[in-house]
Amino acid sequence: MKTWISKTIGRDSLRDVSKRSGIGLSTLSRRLPDDLTPEQVISLAHAYDVPAIEGLVAAGYLTEADVIDVAGHSALSDATDAQLAEEVLRRMKLGGESAQVYDLPISRVGGMDEDERRAASHDQGGLEESDLD
Repeated sequence: MKTWISKTIGRDSLRDVSKRSGIGLSTLSRRLPDDLTPEQVISLAHAYDVPAIEGLVAAGYLTEADVIDVAGHSALSDATDAQLAEEVLRRMKLGGESAQVYDLPISRVGGMDEDERRAASHDQGGLEESDLD
């Protein structure tokens, strides 16, 4: 938390921080750096135009997992179909040889068991119809 406070307020005096954030000077001197309420963390963040989430994580009110969960769900919900398709394609391309099975028509892959899919993903020449029987 001390690092977040230091990065956020820089060299501002407690009086300056109080004026900017609307948090009383006596409250700041009692609570800084490790005893701010969530509301005070948010007030500081807003006053200094920094993400409040980072302060809430630094103070221990949220975990990184909390933030990732919300961000991931929000990003997926807000993404267009084109953005989702681009991301799926990007991930498939990153898969290297193991993603080669995805270059085949689904009708050629659908009836394969796990061993056949694994073998196909390492087969540079692709699948033959006889591989699926």
